[in-house]
Amino acid sequence: MKRLVIFSMSLLFLTHAGKAQSEVKMSPAVLGGILALSYEHGFNKDFGLELYGYLIPDGSGGLSLAGKYYLNPRLGLDRFHVGIFLSGISEFGFGGGFLAGMKIVARKGFLFEIGLGVGRGTDGTIPHLKLDFGYRLGRKKTSKGIEMP
Repeated sequence: MKRLVIFSMSLLFLTHAGKAQSEVKMSPAVLGGILALSYEHGFNKDFGLELYGYLIPDGSGGLSLAGKYYLNPRLGLDRFHVGIFLSGISEFGFGGGFLAGMKIVARKGFLFEIGLGVGRGTDGTIPHLKLDFGYRLGRKKTSKGIEMP
């Protein structure tokens, strides 16, 4: 399980690093022994696809994929978002649900994201909780020639 999560995250990071609107994020839960990493790739300023994986010290963990639609973004893939997620590997079984959250992106590329969601899995209710800090890897130019993260 641990190898699968790390391999998936590494593969996505290596294949998309440096492309515009790619972000890597980590949860501060790592201080408590939980490793939670995510990678989000933006397809345009309003829509992003995120792979999220976590490992708990007891050996369990999870992997999910989320599609996020950003309402009225300023810097692309920022501010309030809604979406759906699919969870394929977790103690809750396979399932999916809905999510909502907020992301704040600084002009230098550093970001903060918080999100909540709930879904239904084969083994019960699937919670979706996020508190992440990260960095945007690519930059795009706006129509006015301003570089944005």
